[in-house]
Amino acid sequence: MYVLGTTGGIKGNHGEDVFRVRLFVNGVVKAQAQQPDDQPGMFLIPNADPYIRVAGKEAKVELVAVDKTYREVNRIPVTVK
Repeated sequence: MYVLGTTGGIKGNHGEDVFRVRLFVNGVVKAQAQQPDDQPGMFLIPNADPYIRVAGKEAKVELVAVDKTYREVNRIPVTVK
């Protein structure tokens, strides 16, 4: 779950087969997560608020993990409050 207006952004962990994590809003990629070199397997999207707010309350928000060929590995919905 993501709460609009929080300063922590969207963060989490991913598996070894994931190259990038992206934020999709209403089916369109809006941001690519930062992945710190010193913390393998972690991701952070610090700037999610503007994309979600513009889309409105009924926005479909998802995190999509892709491999090195940008083929989708996993897609999960994000609940927004």
